[in-house]
Amino acid sequence: MTVRVGSGAAGPLRQTLDQRAFQAFLEVLAAGSERDQDGVLRPQEVKEGRPGEVRPLGISNFEDKVVQMMTAKILGAIYEPTFRECSYGFRPGRGCHTAIKALGAFLHRHDCEVVIDIDLRNYFGTIDHEILVEMLRQRIRDETFIRYIVRMLKAGILSDGELQMTEEGSPQGNVASPILSNIYGHFVIDSWFEDVVKSHCIGRVELFRYCDDMVICCQLRTDADRIFKALEGRLAKAALSLNLDKTRLVSFDRKAFCRGEQQDSFDFLGFIVPRAKEAVMSG
Repeated sequence: MTVRVGSGAAGPLRQTLDQRAFQAFLEVLAAGSERDQDGVLRPQEVKEGRPGEVRPLGISNFEDKVVQMMTAKILGAIYEPTFRECSYGFRPGRGCHTAIKALGAFLHRHDCEVVIDIDLRNYFGTIDHEILVEMLRQRIRDETFIRYIVRMLKAGILSDGELQMTEEGSPQGNVASPILSNIYGHFVIDSWFEDVVKSHCIGRVELFRYCDDMVICCQLRTDADRIFKALEGRLAKAALSLNLDKTRLVSFDRKAFCRGEQQDSFDFLGFIVPRAKEAVMSG
């Protein structure tokens, strides 16, 4: 089997180390794993962990976890160089503390009238498979690899002995889900914000995103109002939506923040970030 992914630096067989490792894992698993006639590994259904929870985990068998791990490594090698500075989740050398530190530094150094506190509704569970695959095809030429990812996403969830087929979403617990969610967020949110939103704003605006937890800092309220309206439409095109019960438009006082004065606060990645009096969001 030949794996041809991306167009980066390659070895003598035009394969990177991660790609060769992935090929080796597929060959090792071939004897004991179910494959179709075209030679593409067919993942088994995912068992649902913690049934009844709002975000149940998907538990894969050992062989599928191994291939998911190598899939995640290959996708990371391809997409990590393209991810934007505003993205902090599931990336090498980055994490919750990095995001909080960057947000705090920005709020201390730059004028900001409004912070848009954003919460997405069931992000992992509503990722559109067809849209995600089209995103992947922009950089990945190998259709065997693409077909495996599609089958991994559509493997189905076994809950209480009943198999439920999945037409959307990427189960939390799948080793490849974090990188797939980052790729989706990169195209839908990060690139759009950096390339389109910033060019249409009058004041300075900055996005801080950790997977589906994000805030947008706006120097001017007029920019914040426009961004919020545009964001709803942008998410809708990718089958995503805002949780309006938790998404808030917030007034911010930088001088009071720098003085350390007690203010109302919002929770970003489990950290309490001070903010000024909350504004009522219209619309």
